[in-house]
Amino acid sequence: MPAINSTQQLAKIRSQIDGQQQIIGQLEMELQLAILGAPSSTLSRNLQDIVDDVGSVYQSLPNGSVLQAGFEEGLEAYLEDANGGVADFANQLPEQDVIRHMLYQARALLGELRIEEQQWNAEVGEEKARKKEQTDLAKA
Repeated sequence: MPAINSTQQLAKIRSQIDGQQQIIGQLEMELQLAILGAPSSTLSRNLQDIVDDVGSVYQSLPNGSVLQAGFEEGLEAYLEDANGGVADFANQLPEQDVIRHMLYQARALLGELRIEEQQWNAEVGEEKARKKEQTDLAKA
């Protein structure tokens, strides 16, 4: 089994963080539109449109399909609990509570990614220290 390159892992996590911040920005805008009253051009959007927008960001990320699946599963579970039935994104209007839940879910994932980033950052630091130590020993 090949060794994990911690620098590459850190870069991957940071890429996921950037994408997650983009998703949070989109969801914040959707929530503002829902709260303030959207212009007529955006009233025709349903929840599936928002999920598709989020999905397109996830698909551009490393491990994006896994992140997208988790996001959609969480939203389905929320909608099923709220509606007492099966979640159907295409027939759901983007209500404030649903968008707010999506935003909370996206922020929670961002927090998890930040923790993972800290762990990989520490690993990269340790590797650099070990390499420096080896170089210093080789010089001696």
